[in-house]
Amino acid sequence: MIKAAKRPRGRPAKFNEPRMTVSCRLQAAYYDDVKAVASQHGRSISEEIERRLDRFAEWEKQFGDVRKLMDHATATAQAAAKGEIERALREAGYQRVRIDQGSIWADPGVNIARMSFSVDAAVIVRAMEPNLIEALTQALEKAKRESL
Repeated sequence: MIKAAKRPRGRPAKFNEPRMTVSCRLQAAYYDDVKAVASQHGRSISEEIERRLDRFAEWEKQFGDVRKLMDHATATAQAAAKGEIERALREAGYQRVRIDQGSIWADPGVNIARMSFSVDAAVIVRAMEPNLIEALTQALEKAKRESL
């Protein structure tokens, strides 16, 4: 008499490769959501969590770090807003004038070729050398005395 081949116990494996067991704690609301979605799509809770992790890994691969993405989006929005402001100023007749510390906007109708920038020389000299005025005054007095 020939014996039939013995069947393995349990249900058949869904996956060919070995799977690792990971334990984690979830908040009740998140667990309920995972369980409901898994049930709707005919997946186990483990399969649903694995699917979500796969989607997150794919998203990270496509877009990178969320903070970097947000920083880039903010910088792009700020640049666009600045461009819109500059465009609006130009359309209103304002003229951009570049100066050594950046740029300023001249009122409509101003002849920027004839613009003059007032400079407070005393402020500049004091900033360069606080005792320069006193030193220049002393040098002038000495030169006057020697010329007499």
